[in-house]
Amino acid sequence: MRRSAPPMIYDDGGKMKEYASTITLEINGQKFEDFSSFTEGEIPLNQEVKLMNGSGVASVVARYGFSLDYVMPKIKAERLDWTTVKDAVVTVVFPDGSRTIYTSCNPLKVGEGKLDGETASTRTIPFVAGNRREE
Repeated sequence: MRRSAPPMIYDDGGKMKEYASTITLEINGQKFEDFSSFTEGEIPLNQEVKLMNGSGVASVVARYGFSLDYVMPKIKAERLDWTTVKDAVVTVVFPDGSRTIYTSCNPLKVGEGKLDGETASTRTIPFVAGNRREE
């Protein structure tokens, strides 16, 4: 089931937002594009270490996270069962053709449903990813 969706808003947590062309979630070869927005989480690089005479810096293992706003299809049978999503691949494609690919993605929880009366109902799904690469 592959559907075309309008451009998504990509929020990097900063003041500027840019538009993503597509967001694709792939599970066992099946692709889903029912997402309205993508928010990338912070990527820790270093951690402050307090020392006796000041402070230092220590490297940390990067942990990747993001959240997707899932647009729920009107037909209940077409909705994604989030309990079955394990080790998925999420690809975000930007208008300039660059891509960010997250692998080994697992949802942390199914967020609250949102319905504003004008657009489709959505749910925010936070994810943790094992790896992130840019192409």
